[in-house]
Amino acid sequence: MKIIASFFALFTTALFFAQSDARFRITENNKIGYINTKGEIVIQPVYINGGNFSDGVAAVRENGLYGFIDTNGKYIIQPQYDYASYFYKDFALVYKNGKREIINKKGEKALPDVFHSISILSDHTAIVSTKTRKRGLYSLKDKKLLTDTIYSSIGEFRKGVSIATTMDNNYCLIDSLGNTIVQPGIYSEIESFSDDGYAVVSSDEQYKSAVIDTKGKVLFKYHNEYSSLRGKFNNGYIAVYDYSFTEKPKDAKFDRGYLNATGKLIFSDPDKNSFESFSNNRAFISYDRNYKLINEKFEVLGDSVFKNIAGEYENNVFVGDYAVVQALNYKWGVIDTNGVYVIKPRFNEIHDCGVLDEYVFFREYDADDNAHYGICNLKDEIILKPIVDFFDTNGFIDGLLMTFINDKLTYINKEGGVIWQEKDIDTTKQTVRSLNIDYMLRGYFYAYSKTEKHNGWGRSDNMPKKIGSKNFPKKQLSLVISPEEKAVFEEEFNGCKVYLANTSGKKATINASDSRLEIILQAQDNNGNWRDIEYTPKSWCGNSYHNVYLESGEYWDFTMPLYDGTYKTKIRAVLSYFENKKEKIVYSNVIDGNINPAQFFNKLTYSPNGLMDPYSE
Repeated sequence: MKIIASFFALFTTALFFAQSDARFRITENNKIGYINTKGEIVIQPVYINGGNFSDGVAAVRENGLYGFIDTNGKYIIQPQYDYASYFYKDFALVYKNGKREIINKKGEKALPDVFHSISILSDHTAIVSTKTRKRGLYSLKDKKLLTDTIYSSIGEFRKGVSIATTMDNNYCLIDSLGNTIVQPGIYSEIESFSDDGYAVVSSDEQYKSAVIDTKGKVLFKYHNEYSSLRGKFNNGYIAVYDYSFTEKPKDAKFDRGYLNATGKLIFSDPDKNSFESFSNNRAFISYDRNYKLINEKFEVLGDSVFKNIAGEYENNVFVGDYAVVQALNYKWGVIDTNGVYVIKPRFNEIHDCGVLDEYVFFREYDADDNAHYGICNLKDEIILKPIVDFFDTNGFIDGLLMTFINDKLTYINKEGGVIWQEKDIDTTKQTVRSLNIDYMLRGYFYAYSKTEKHNGWGRSDNMPKKIGSKNFPKKQLSLVISPEEKAVFEEEFNGCKVYLANTSGKKATINASDSRLEIILQAQDNNGNWRDIEYTPKSWCGNSYHNVYLESGEYWDFTMPLYDGTYKTKIRAVLSYFENKKEKIVYSNVIDGNINPAQFFNKLTYSPNGLMDPYSE
């Protein structure tokens, strides 16, 4: 299992922002540099790590600390930060001496220390958050709060308003100046606003649901014991459907169709299974689990019948003038607002991002059942056959798309041409290198043992071995780092052997998660305190958790990385497990080592690799 963060994972931690003097991050000989839109290297690959350009600058790390460079590769802020994010609207989040700060492009502190993060809404307004995650609105112009930090969440501003929740989880509605449009507690729920500026709200006391505008004015109230509003109020209509799974009296009255702005059932057809939200004056209705396209007059458009439609659960089927649909042959294509195919239904899958910059990304499988993406334009022309492993779902930025092809970073233009691609590694000259990172590594100590019953957890090939002539501490369960026993970590990094040995005279029961033991490395900070530089993630799936067993006279062996960095320190391993419901801690011997300061606190964002990956951090 590959546990080192890939370049792709690092690459997507910062967003692209379009700019006239565009720069794109590349990697060459394990160093970061930057190219222009022509694929020419304009900033040499000399950085150990670096972010994407935004606001005309990028955060880079040559040694242990981050600074910021401009599009010519000149430092506008000298290296001084443990870790640094990208600039947006003249603000960036950095860590200095382990302390979190928000700075401007002069390197000055831009917000008081009480604020832990910032999200820019406009040139004038931002959402700020305290360390305890209390949020409020902040005026960038006046440098003061527009609202106190009393909210647990402040949603995206649409049509000038945001759905917020108070710390006691009451919904309310606020505008960008901090004014309260709808007081907390009036509605038990406020759903997101439609493009037309309307939201569905719920009230447990007065009525089942209603539709309000951005001023908080109620368009209409709706209550029916056997029916409910569905999706968004858009283009003058909202869908309503009945609880078909609920037994209803024979004389029960229920609605199934579309309501208008007065709450009147304007179109109904009890034979239809469902009615989807309108977007771009179009909607889909289903009958016998197949869909047809209708216009705002409820007239069926075209003769096509569809098996499925993309985006129905997000109530955003039509994005602009196009919708991604599945035909009766179970192939996916794209239709326009007249129901005419602009991309014929010929693909097994189309990515959930839908139509981006007049392109769709379709996925096909090769003979070895490996999935790859190709690109098709709205002229129904395949500009790139399915060879892409990953791509940036933000789409083409300044005419280039970031992808990975054959595990190599590759930039594609809108004609499907390769503008730049990472060079092949000469495996005959490839040497083991030091692991120089600025984030906490996820746990990698996997082990397994014979077990009477297997309940679905992940298993490891690392089985116990007999101690024999090996020399371990006597009469105990011990964790031993052996720096003199060199090993290769993750097939490419300098490492050494680590042992968990049992000489206690009794079987040791060790708790595990998908065979991952609770073993991590720690390092000493400047104050001599031991702090984690790795972590073991938690699984939401109960089947992940189990026990492994180590008989007395047996051991497991592992390989740990020998980190490289600018900070000299002491390193040890620590095992945490439970015995008779009491936590037990085993510490290893201490060795000399080097790390980078950000390894004490920086956890990279982790995205699960499908349903079989129950880890969210």
